[in-house]
Amino acid sequence: MSIHPPEGQHLHPSFILIGPPKSGSTSLWYSLSAHPRVAVRENIYCKEPSFFWRDDLYARGIESYLRNFPKNDGSGRITFECTQNYFSSPDAYRRIHEAYPDMKLIVVLRDPVARAYSLYTHLHMDALILRKLREEPGYGERILARYPELAGGGYLPDPNDELYNGEPASFEEIAEEYLGGRCSRHWALDYLGMSEYVRHIERWTALFSRQQMLFVCAEELFGDYQGVLRLIQEFAGLRPCELPYHRDNQGELRAKAAGVPYAPPPRSLVEKLREHFAPLNRELFAFLGRTYPWG
Repeated sequence: MSIHPPEGQHLHPSFILIGPPKSGSTSLWYSLSAHPRVAVRENIYCKEPSFFWRDDLYARGIESYLRNFPKNDGSGRITFECTQNYFSSPDAYRRIHEAYPDMKLIVVLRDPVARAYSLYTHLHMDALILRKLREEPGYGERILARYPELAGGGYLPDPNDELYNGEPASFEEIAEEYLGGRCSRHWALDYLGMSEYVRHIERWTALFSRQQMLFVCAEELFGDYQGVLRLIQEFAGLRPCELPYHRDNQGELRAKAAGVPYAPPPRSLVEKLREHFAPLNRELFAFLGRTYPWG
């Protein structure tokens, strides 16, 4: 399927950032969107169409998916998307391969414990914000007046969202459940299961060749942003150039909206989780042929 259909029709993506969540993909999306040879819709929600993992969106067909992308204006520019939940989805890898068997895929991998806790904090804050929106009339207006930067990017969730009902579990409770093998939540809320990177990569490499996938270490990316970004641009078929860095501070903004301070997990729990992930990390590094700083 050509990424350059006739003029006036929507472009197909030429590469996809598939996650996993809270590894730096959003900052990378902003940077690559600024490349002169990249065309993107002027809407943050088009960054993450979620088409290949959400059954309701997938059922609408590929034409509905393509409406997330700009139309071909004859300039030769390309487009891409960034949906972090694709990485651990039980369906996305197969659906993407059926639609785009030659797709280039970019995976950003972060310290597995830090990434899991970051995602938990992000979604836990959403739960706290939703409770306040439901219980306190005018809370949304008051918090936006105090923190106008929250107005963009969907930082205040929809109070009618049914995703969070009841009291959210603590990270300690979730970790003990996971370590005890009792995790029964939907895969998209399996914060720690998402960090079993090598297990998810095995699914993708069963269909996509190793040459179609670029694995990026998040800590190296943010330690040498322009240097690693140059390698990413080359993989994506873009002429390397210096691109702006957009700091993704969703966690801080959500904490402001929730009105709670950030607190790290207990050190003893972190060490227990690191010990759990150690053999999985060794498998990952054997596959990659190199180690990462958190190995």
